[in-house]
Amino acid sequence: MPTGSDNLLANLMKNIEKILLIIAKGVNANFIYPLLSTN
Repeated sequence: MPTGSDNLLANLMKNIEKILLIIAKGVNANFIYPLLSTN
């Protein structure tokens, strides 16, 4: 059984991954859409 701190760390890592994915999608959209609209 994982301890409370291990569980907390695992949840934190999952949340960080979600946040990074959201940021990456936002950054990609900000860079890609202007390029598509200019061509």
